[in-house]
Amino acid sequence: MDPSLWEDKNDSELMLEYKRQKKVKKLFAICFCCGGETIHHWNAFAGANGCCIEFDRELLIRRLHKLHGVRYDDVTYKEIEDIDPNRIETRRIPFTKRWPYKCEKEFRIIWEGNTNQACHEIPIDYDMIRKITISQKVPGSVFATIRDYLRDVLCRPSITINHSTIFRNRKWIDKFKRA
Repeated sequence: MDPSLWEDKNDSELMLEYKRQKKVKKLFAICFCCGGETIHHWNAFAGANGCCIEFDRELLIRRLHKLHGVRYDDVTYKEIEDIDPNRIETRRIPFTKRWPYKCEKEFRIIWEGNTNQACHEIPIDYDMIRKITISQKVPGSVFATIRDYLRDVLCRPSITINHSTIFRNRKWIDKFKRA
């Protein structure tokens, strides 16, 4: 995705500054959260009808390593007071975010180049996918249809495809109920 379209202007403006400093025409990024499922994930990334796709990081990195123009790294989170403008390394800008976003535990992939292409695709093999979690806001019958469809398309009947319980987890609620 083009970072200029991101809602978080702290992040998007840093990416655009990196693009300016590197003098490249195009810059695209894809961001991954490395922690477990959180409310932040659903509110900031996936939305009401989204999903969470868990990848095998090692397989993904092996694929990325072979791609021209692609860089990737874990994001480092900094407090404003920790930033010394005279010591900022341009190459680290795309992998630096403000401290309040540390809960994302983000891994970021960027592609930069001097073409006019509208996007840059990174090939993802189905075997890189470990698990898929569908938003809890998707009705149960729709979830079942999506789950069955994905298992067929991925040709992996045993893949874990969950319906999120982040907004209402019966096991959690029942722990507090007394007989």
